[in-house]
Amino acid sequence: MVALGHELHHFVTVHVQVNDVKAYLERAAGLCGKTLVPPVEIPTGTFVWMADPKGSMIGLWKPR
Repeated sequence: MVALGHELHHFVTVHVQVNDVKAYLERAAGLCGKTLVPPVEIPTGTFVWMADPKGSMIGLWKPR
């Protein structure tokens, strides 16, 4: 994550494996969720960071 320009923080981000990152982001947006980091493709898959309406962050992960 540091390579993406993000600061190191002292917390854990839970990631949930999904089969369609875009569909889950759209569903979350319809429920007042917010995309924090749009889809990022890395050699092993794709991830995003999003927040629920109260600001709690969660990651979505789709393996390649």
